[in-house]
Amino acid sequence: MRKISLLTSMLILASTLVQSQAVAESTFEIGFVMVNPLTGKSVGSGAQIQLDAVNRDKHFNKQTDADGVATFTLTSEQYVLQSHCGVCVKGNQNQATNLDRSGTQYLIKPNSDGSVQVLSAADETVVKDSKGNWIISTKTKRDSVAHDPWQLIAKQPNLQNGQRVELMFLLTNGKVMASTSNHQGANQWWILSPDASGSYVNGTWAQAASPVNYNPVTFNGAILHSGNLLVVGGEMNYTDSGVSSENTNMSELYNVTTNTWTEVSPPAGGQGDWAEIGAPPFIELADGRVMIGFFGKNGQSTHNESMIFDEKTMSWTLAGTNKVGRNTEAGFTLLQSDKVLSVNTSGNRSFMTSAEIYDPATDSWSSAGNTPASLENSEIGPAITLPNGKVLATGVTGNHALYDPMSNSWSAVPAWPKLKNGLQLAADDNDAVILPNGNVLTVTAVFPFDTGNAISMAPARYVEYDWVSNTWLWKPDDLVSVSSSEMPNLTFMLPLPTGQILVANNGQLEFYDNSQPPKSTWRPVIEKVSAETLSPGPTYSVSGKQLSGLTQAQQWGDEWEAATNYPIVQIESKSSHRISYGRSFDFSTTSIGPDTPSTFSFVIAKDAEDGPSLIRVIANGIASAPIDVTIAGGSKRVSTETPAVTPKKTSITCVKGKLTKKIIGLKPVCPNGFKKK
Repeated sequence: MRKISLLTSMLILASTLVQSQAVAESTFEIGFVMVNPLTGKSVGSGAQIQLDAVNRDKHFNKQTDADGVATFTLTSEQYVLQSHCGVCVKGNQNQATNLDRSGTQYLIKPNSDGSVQVLSAADETVVKDSKGNWIISTKTKRDSVAHDPWQLIAKQPNLQNGQRVELMFLLTNGKVMASTSNHQGANQWWILSPDASGSYVNGTWAQAASPVNYNPVTFNGAILHSGNLLVVGGEMNYTDSGVSSENTNMSELYNVTTNTWTEVSPPAGGQGDWAEIGAPPFIELADGRVMIGFFGKNGQSTHNESMIFDEKTMSWTLAGTNKVGRNTEAGFTLLQSDKVLSVNTSGNRSFMTSAEIYDPATDSWSSAGNTPASLENSEIGPAITLPNGKVLATGVTGNHALYDPMSNSWSAVPAWPKLKNGLQLAADDNDAVILPNGNVLTVTAVFPFDTGNAISMAPARYVEYDWVSNTWLWKPDDLVSVSSSEMPNLTFMLPLPTGQILVANNGQLEFYDNSQPPKSTWRPVIEKVSAETLSPGPTYSVSGKQLSGLTQAQQWGDEWEAATNYPIVQIESKSSHRISYGRSFDFSTTSIGPDTPSTFSFVIAKDAEDGPSLIRVIANGIASAPIDVTIAGGSKRVSTETPAVTPKKTSITCVKGKLTKKIIGLKPVCPNGFKKK
């Protein structure tokens, strides 16, 4: 996602004003009246209407007058309209108190004959009132659904000063590290700990330390083999006093055991191409090193090299200098061969179809063929490896493709539909995660483009990719925002050890669960635990196969990376079923190759309950078969305490013609097209 600073915006505006003195620009006047959906009448004065040029070079803000009307004089180009209406959300218990006042967004599209179209991203017909003002509104209530996959978190973090939860990471002790930002500096970091039953829904929050003068916006991160968290770059950074800079080359390392941050020196000492990092393609390799691609100043470059960071030496090394395609807005995807896939982007609306493969063993790129249709247009969607080894690559054009590394070839995936008004649903600056059953959960929205830049438009829509049938399954709106106000690039998703997906939507938190189990062959396999009796303090080891899973599980594209392909240790008391997590580290590999052997170290938590227990290794929300152990020297529970209750899974039988499927889960639901028998 490209951003422009206030200074850049001022320069662009100044340039526009100078040009307008020399050449008279074609203009038109347009008015909007905002209607309160709760009353069917105009909202009156004070509601905010904002217009942003699709090219991002002009921005207008007005408040409605006493009649609920705002009128604009615009140059002849496309604009996206967004609105905010506080009185439109009263009495809506499904919405957050202060973040979800945004309304449906509209595309304003002047025609060559002087007429103007106003198109709703919610695909509603837009009409004028008797005075010629276009009528705009919003949706205020979420439709009720059966077998709801969504659940609200019991307690949000105690955020202040406009902070909102954004990118989240799963720490190797089973806790969630969440970044919060108000995009004005002084970011905060918070830690969510699950309760004694292993529930994140009822977890507790505590504030963590924050790095000094590093408050990035739109950045990347990864859990390293040491268990530490590396955070890299940012399209914007703010000092603690609020001074901003673009495309920072700062990076920081968080130590989970000491709750401290350490600054990482920039690549090449911050010289030459690496005076800036921004939010480039980013990947943690299977050997634990992290590779970032040079994306160029303001996203444009003819240099396509990368840098690789090694925590062991705290240094960067130049890599992948023979890459043909640009890194502009591109992403890196880890394959089950330990190689890296990148779908090429042009940066200039060339609608490229080429892709490349990076081999860490040879430090070189080679061709990965061509997608059936272009996926890129100034942006591109996430590309994520499925448990079967193929890669689902989504596109801002609405087209999608499936890459098969075995044949080095591509096949088509059904495109997302256009709305009735012609607007295209697309993957643009949006998150994607792998569910335990192998499906991909992602979000889509309208993405209009004009001259190589664009803005995604609310409402967003949730959709699952069904890897078995190669189809898309459209899912219900979530619980935090009504669909009219949800933006895909304000939605962050993280797979949890429970198999749920933690979703931060416009800063508010909720959970998604499709309650469908994984294939048994996808589970991590424990071959040996170094001791049968475990106590807090000593370091133990686990050896086995497939301990990091078969996929990264999370992928965004060129930014906001937070993959979860590493082992999490869970301990369950046999007597009370209480859950605790160890802290894992020293991974020999985080390869996602099938049956890959690996080892790692772990320590157990002080709150692990004494007595006979079960130990599991979890990767990407998929747990191994349990191994019997005994906990000694941990927590001693009082027998009168009420033990935690483990939810029981049930099964249903679903039929579709002659096809029959058995679905097992906490809330089993028949797949699309099937009926419960």
